This record gives sequence, structure tokens and C-alpha cells, in this order.
Amino acid sequence: MAKHVILEAYTFTPSSRTITIIGKNIRREQLLLITNTTLNTVIYNFSDPQLTATSYVNATDATTGQETTTIILNYNTTAMTSTDKLAIVVEETYQEMVPSETMRDPVDKLRVSTPQSLIDTDFEYGMQPTKWDFVNLLNNRPSAFYDPTQGISNTSRTDLTFVGSNSSAYQITNITASAKVVTVAIGNTTGITVGLPIYIQGTLDNGNVDGWWIVETVSGNTNFTFTVINTPAAALYDATKSYVFIGAFYTGAGIPTTSIVMSGTAGTVTTTYDHGLRVGDGIYIVGTTGTSSAPTAAGTINSSWVVATTPSNTTFTFAAVSNAVTATLSAGANATLYPRSLGFVLHRAFDGGVQFSNLTPYHGYQLLRQTRRQFRYQSGKAMQFSTGSLLKPQINVDNITSSGATVTVTCKYPHGILPGAVVRVQNCDQVGYNGIVTVATVTSPLVFTYTTVGSVTPSATPATGTWIVSPWTWYGSSNRVGLFDSQNGFFFEFDGQTLWCVRRSATLQISGVAAINAGLQAVTGTNTKFSTQLKPGDSVVLRGMTYFVQSITSDTAMTIYPEYRGASNVSNIQISKVLETRYAQSTWNIDRCDGTGHSLYNIDLTRMQMFYIDYTWYGAGAIRFGFKDNRGQVIYCHRIPNSNVNTEAYLRSGNLVARYETTTIPYRTFLTSTLASATTTGGTISVADTTGWPPSGTVVITAAAATGAAIEYITYSARTTTTLTIAARAQTGGTSAQTFTFSATAPIKAELYSPQQSSTVSHWGSAVIMDGRFDDDKSLVFVAGQTRTQTYLNIAQDATVPIISIRIAPTVDNGLTGILGNREIINRMQLTLRSMAVQSSGASPCVFLISLRLNGRVSAGTFSSVGGSSLAQVAYHTTATTITGGENVFGFYTNTPGVTAQDLSTVRDIGNSILGGGATLTCPTTPANLYPDGPDVLTICATNISAVTTNSVNARISWTEAQA
Repeated sequence: MAKHVILEAYTFTPSSRTITIIGKNIRREQLLLITNTTLNTVIYNFSDPQLTATSYVNATDATTGQETTTIILNYNTTAMTSTDKLAIVVEETYQEMVPSETMRDPVDKLRVSTPQSLIDTDFEYGMQPTKWDFVNLLNNRPSAFYDPTQGISNTSRTDLTFVGSNSSAYQITNITASAKVVTVAIGNTTGITVGLPIYIQGTLDNGNVDGWWIVETVSGNTNFTFTVINTPAAALYDATKSYVFIGAFYTGAGIPTTSIVMSGTAGTVTTTYDHGLRVGDGIYIVGTTGTSSAPTAAGTINSSWVVATTPSNTTFTFAAVSNAVTATLSAGANATLYPRSLGFVLHRAFDGGVQFSNLTPYHGYQLLRQTRRQFRYQSGKAMQFSTGSLLKPQINVDNITSSGATVTVTCKYPHGILPGAVVRVQNCDQVGYNGIVTVATVTSPLVFTYTTVGSVTPSATPATGTWIVSPWTWYGSSNRVGLFDSQNGFFFEFDGQTLWCVRRSATLQISGVAAINAGLQAVTGTNTKFSTQLKPGDSVVLRGMTYFVQSITSDTAMTIYPEYRGASNVSNIQISKVLETRYAQSTWNIDRCDGTGHSLYNIDLTRMQMFYIDYTWYGAGAIRFGFKDNRGQVIYCHRIPNSNVNTEAYLRSGNLVARYETTTIPYRTFLTSTLASATTTGGTISVADTTGWPPSGTVVITAAAATGAAIEYITYSARTTTTLTIAARAQTGGTSAQTFTFSATAPIKAELYSPQQSSTVSHWGSAVIMDGRFDDDKSLVFVAGQTRTQTYLNIAQDATVPIISIRIAPTVDNGLTGILGNREIINRMQLTLRSMAVQSSGASPCVFLISLRLNGRVSAGTFSSVGGSSLAQVAYHTTATTITGGENVFGFYTNTPGVTAQDLSTVRDIGNSILGGGATLTCPTTPANLYPDGPDVLTICATNISAVTTNSVNARISWTEAQA
């Protein structure tokens, strides 16, 4: 027999002397002792007639199906409280050995098998573009990208080489500024043109100059200029670290634009559809003509700007620096306006980590960083993700000074903070500086101030010591780490106030079917219930792509953001809703990690943490979240069971990526009654839920109409769970006070504006482990090869020709392939290379250099399905085809006429990008539809290095496909 103590699964009602034990039927003869451990008082003893029970009932709850045991005591407990802790001792009918959580995997097997690592990236010493992928989004819309695999170009450097003639990285030879105009000198500006997005890296003023900009002028084949938002420092050039990367815009990133009208120093932009912007967001304008004076110091309207006001969802303004009378859209009107990425990914070689941030505390930014590889789940086994990360990374500070009780903090890098955020200052020698304090003012991207605790004047200035300044609490931005993507997975999230365990799922299909046209936002439903099943701000999935619900006007009409990215119009499609089930730290069911659990671990997010998540899938497996505790041992904090809970699989697939994310996507709710224009200071705004909102702040309300809807910024001074008390209407940034009429079929969106700080994450190393080893499934080996009629003939000496290109199909379902939007899901398959062979012919010596070129740009070719059960596409090239750019990932020589075979199993697999892409079957000749704007493309290339110009070559390649 074994005694067992029940510590938590009960309720205690002292007024009725009742104890209900939840989840267990306990026979009366099993119950031994109940002690009120708070008062150290025995209230039940099976051997004491005065301390037994007057009633004892076993039952099963009709709603939850849980077993319960209800005990009404003899002992008078009316003076006790329901929060008193009880120890309930029972005698079990059999001896049970239950290993600790850490000894059992999520399948509930003992951890006795040999685990296998599925990821070989640990400490981050470089960009590692073949292993990691990242993207910046503004309200779910991508901006610009560059390909770091293209190498470094500088005609004055003979020790640096690159592939092809379109290298994306140039080493800067000098960089200077005059007012806000930055001039960059490089060895050769070939490839850099006016209107091109460029990324500047490694200057001495990273807060104002590093980042994405638009080329405004090019001169002398050695210089180009761009205009920055804030006046930079005098010294900018670092001879060892300053680089510029040539960028390109993601397909579909442009915000369709109707007109841009300049009046004085203000520009008003009218967009075709909902622009999705808010005050403070960054934009690019490119390709306009007709400016009769200089809105920027460089003399053009085509530059980088900041949104000043958003009076409606189809109009916004920006402030120029001098007058401009006209601005005419170029022929490509829909490609004139783009969102501007503001975030950064900083690989910190000096400490081995990666820090990334949205950089600026404004509305709607996301920075996503995830593994290139989809980790394949295998049934019956457990997967575990772990990372060493900081969700409140230290702010790097150069100096702390005081003037009375006002302290000024000067940072090494942009701090991304707005007034109202709370920081913790530690380890200053002068204690007056230390404490948990609220940011009072922000005077520049590198400087903020606060008032000392109790308005104490520090004993000396500047401060000395090894100070540590960390974010403490804030509102409006979040950090996430885990195994997840935009539709499925699970992660830890800290939103500035609460640490959450979150499960995300997109397996719920809403009623009816829908139709939408390529490049548009309007969705038309048939038998849909948009008004009751969705709300503005929800995320939905259409043909594998994630969109925000921007507005709803009826059960059968809504708009999404951004515009539909699919290549063609679609109808009769299913819409899936993305759901997030969230568990606050205070509700964790194993150990709350607040110092009160069995581990006594009290988590401090300003300190490095080892985060753990493990799971099983089967569609109904369990998920566990945990940490390493003070002793360095793994502890689990929360379990999410999925068996006997859901009506379908809790994820679409058990194959996931490791991901880190920072986001300033705002909290969103909706009006529950009409807000009249006459309702002013002291009045209330009735909303559905204000959970997570600050006690005071600014709310942005947008009318429900699909186009032209008014946007009003309203400050509020107090809140309840369902109301906001108005402080002032019609604040700068929006329109005049409006009447927002409540409608059950057209919900009106209310958003929090803006975050108190940009979200930042630091992490050192990532691990994905499979318990029980990964078994390589037997698979069909697919082959693509040239036929006799496709032989490459008479390849010129030293000429390089592309032979075969291969990629995974952009979208798939039911064994069928298609371009973006044609099939139901984005193809996340891993294409694993197995072998290749080349047949060369010609006069001896017949020598070719055979190379595999990743993401090169070929001048011609069309992809077609491989056929059979393959989900890949292949293109065969002709002798007239050329290739530029890309990265050589494998190579070998053929040294005699005949067949040369090579094993490719050591070459990394190829796959897709975060967003997916591939809107055409044409082989990419530009960055469009090529990774990261679409799937990887791998091309077999042959270079004739023999002295004979009549040599010919044939090639074949074999691979297997791992479904995702």
C-alpha cells in the first residue's frame, strides 16, 4: 500500500465545511487525514470519531466529465478561509512508481533512448543564411530584402571575390553626411540605380544611418546618396565594417497608390485600398516624376519618409523638408509606395549571440527569425526545442548622468523606448541611480531620462560601476520563442506584462467558401458568417498564406491585409481561422515558476533563461513548457493536453520550425455600442475586452467601411475590462471626432496606439532534439536528367552554362503542384539531394568544372512538374542560357570523356522561404520569385576548362522528398 498527498486538486468552502477533490474518486476507506497546513490544524482523521465526515459523495461532473469526491466535515471550519492550504492524505490501493516530469518524454515513455540533434546551429558567429531566415513585416506586409549569399564586391580589392556580376554586397570606401544627406563611396556603383532599396551596415552611427534606405542619386560610377530621417553624427565610416547590400522589394510588397499631392512641406497620399499604416510608420516612395522643387535635401520626393497622419484608411500624410508642388506617379503606379523595414538582426560575434529588434516603438512591426529547415515529426517520438534567450535584453549603455533627481541615460545602440516604459537600473556605485523607474522623456534614439526613486539626488555624476539597464515592464509589444510559424505551433511570449505559454493553430475552417481576386483586398463569401465567426484583427489563412482581417462589412463581405498574393483569381476556397490558446504564468498547471512551486524557481526575464518546449503530435499529443532551474536541472511549468479535448488535430502538421519573433502588432478589440461624435472628455467607449491595455493611453478607432473609412485617435485616462474613459477626442494623427455606429454585422476595430518600446530579443544557441533518434524513411528517389536531344553541344572554352534547375513547387495539395495560390498550402517540403552524374564527351582532355549554383538567376527557362508523386519542379536549359549570381554549394571535375558520378548527401537540403512565393513558372531572372521571395532554386552548371571548344555534356540529378 502507498500513501499519497493531494496538494492542489481540490476546492475548500469553509462556510459549509465542504472539501471537493477534483479529478479523483476516493473511497471513504482510503481517506486517512486532512490537515489545514496554513493553521497547522487537523480537520479530518479516520481514527477520531470527532474528526470524520457527516457526508461523503463520489460523483462525475456532467459537464466536464471529471470525477469528484465531496466531503462535508464534522470539524467546524467556518473561521477558516478558502485560500488556506490543505494536505489531504489518502491510501492508494496499489503501489505506483511515477518518474518525475524530466524523466518522461511527452509520449510518457522513460527517456532511455539515444536522442538525436536535428539542428547544427548553436552559437551564432555569422549570418549563416543557409541555416536561418528572417523577414521584416509592417502590419503583415513585407518590404525589402537582400541576398547575403551573393558575396562582396569591390573593384579595388583583389582579395575579395564574388560569384557572377550582380553581387549584392559592396564594401564602402567612405561614407559622409551633409545635414541629412548621406554620400556613400564605393569602388564601382554597377548594379546600384536610383530608386533601389539598399541596406547600410556597420557605420559609426548605427542609430541613424544603419538600415534600409532608397538610393536618390548616383554619380561618377563611384558615389550614391540617400536621405536619412535624423541628422547623423559627423563620423560615419568604419573601414573594416561598413558595407552596403543591394536590395529588392518582395513581390506584392507595394501599396497600390492613386495619387501623391504635395502642398508646402506636406505630402498627401491616396491609396487604392486600405493602406494599413499608422502614425510613425516608415515608408518609401519611388518612381515618381514631376517634382518642381526639392522635398528632400537630395532634391527628390523619391526617398524614405515617416507617416505623420492617417485621417482615413485610404489617405495619409508625410512631412517633407522643403516645398514640392507636384508629384506624378510613374507608369507602375502600384509599385510606387512601399513599407519601410526598421528592424535589425545583429550577430554579436563578441559574445556569440544574436540580438534583433523592431528598433522603433511604432505600430505594426514584426521581425521574424526562424530556421530554414522544417523539423520533421515522427510518430511515437518526442521533439524538444531549447534555447538560451533573453526576453528582456539588457540595454547597452555608455553613460549615466544626473541633474538633481533627473537621470540621463546615453545608449550605445538605439534603445527603442517611449515615455511610460519601465526599466530596471542596477549596479551603479551611487545607489540613487538604481531602482525600477519609469522613462520620463526620450530626447533621441540613443538618449532617455528618468526620475530617481523617491526623487533622490545621486551622490555623484556621472555614475560609476558595472551598471545593468534592462527593460522591466511595458505595453504594446511582445517577444516570442518556440516551435511555431504564422499558423501553427507553440511558444513562450512576454508582452511586457505577462509571461504566457501559447498554442497557435489554424485547423478551424469557418463556414462557407470565398472568392478573391489577385492583388485585391475584398473577399466575397458564399454561405459565410464573417460577422460572427471573425473580428477585425484576426488572422486567417487563404491558400496557405496568412492575412489579417482588416474590416468586415457583412456576413459575406470583408477585406484582408495585405492584398491577396496568389497569382490568379480564386473562388470556392476554404478560409481557416488562426486561433491562439493562451495560458498566463499565474495559471500554469505544473509549476508557476514564481517561487511558490515545488522547484521554488522564481523566473527573472532580465536574466538568461534556458527555455524548453517538447511535444508529441499524432494530432492529439501533449505539449510541455519548461526551464532550467537554479540547480541547472530541467523543470516543467505547464502542460497542454490535446487528447479528448479538440474536435480535430491541434496542428495541421507536426513539422515545425524553430522561431524567434518580436512584434509591435497592437492589442485589438472592437466597439460594443455606438460612439457618438458628441461624446467627449469623461465619456466612455464601450469595447469587448481591454485585457493587456495600459491604464491610460491612445486608442485608434477605424470605421468599418471597406474603403475611405475614417480613422480617429482618442486618448483615454482610465479603463475597465470593457470600457475606456475618454481624455480627449480627435488627437493629432487622425480625423475629427466621428460618430462610429455600432453594427453587429460590421464590427468597428479599436487598436492600442502605440507600444511603449520596440520589442527586442537576444538568444545564444538553439537546439531541436528528437528522443529516440530520427529514422530516415524509405523514399522514392526522383530523377531529372537530360535526354539525347537535350545534350549541351560545343560549349566554348571557359564558358559556364546552366543545365538543369530544380525547386520545390510553390504550393501543393493532394499530390498536386502549382504556383503561388493555385493549391491549398505553401510547400514546406525539404528536397534532399542524393547524387548526380555527368556524361562528358569530346576530344581528350575533356575537362569540365561541374558546380551546383544555389539561387542563381538564369536568363531563360520554364519550370514544369517532375511528374508522378514528386512535389518538385524542374527546368531544362538550352546552350543560349546564361546564369549570374548565386552561391556555389558543391563542385567537382570531370577529367576524361565518360560518366562521372558524385554523392550529394552532404549538401544541405533546399526548401522554401518564410513567406513562400513563386507566382510564375518562369525561371527567375531577377530577385523576384527567387529565395527569399520564393523557393530555393538549385542549378547544375558546367564550365568548359579544357583547351577544346567542341566538348559536350549531359547531366542528371537524384533526390528524395521529405513531406512537410
